[in-house]
Amino acid sequence: MKTSQAFTDGKTSHEYRRDRFASVLSHFSLHQDHAFMDEVISTYERTIMASLQLVSGAVQLLRRLRDLGKKIAVITEGPQDAQEITVERLRISGYIDFLATTNRFGVAKTEGLFAKVLEHLDVRASDMIYIGDSEQRDTIPATSQAIFSIHYDSNEHVALDSRPLKVNTLWKLQHILVD
Repeated sequence: MKTSQAFTDGKTSHEYRRDRFASVLSHFSLHQDHAFMDEVISTYERTIMASLQLVSGAVQLLRRLRDLGKKIAVITEGPQDAQEITVERLRISGYIDFLATTNRFGVAKTEGLFAKVLEHLDVRASDMIYIGDSEQRDTIPATSQAIFSIHYDSNEHVALDSRPLKVNTLWKLQHILVD
């Protein structure tokens, strides 16, 4: 319940992390002082950055879409600052024309983020394709705005006759979109 509207109130990633760790420590009645919290947050941030990995085929898909003259917007949940750091760390920021977060727009994906992004970019839903890995938080809300959606799930079989379309690799998606 606490995370369903997470990242919509404009805090930084550091502030969100401090709140979450404080909540966990409090739940278990563990002492929390400022120095300890700083160390916990620092360890978490180092660990999460060290574990970032792109999905196989992501750069090639982004490069191919860029070569075709397509604009690329990333619509994601989370704090704007953390997502900007993430795309930099993954070395894909040069492919992204616009980074939209729940934090920037103050609304969750399930509560209207897609409509806000369409309005902000002055783009018609029919001119957008959205690729997401969660039916509940990605393809269903995007489809509700009449955006053509593709569900990426590496554990599923490709289903080109379903709505949303389902793919299990970005390599296959690249061929579907550009061939």
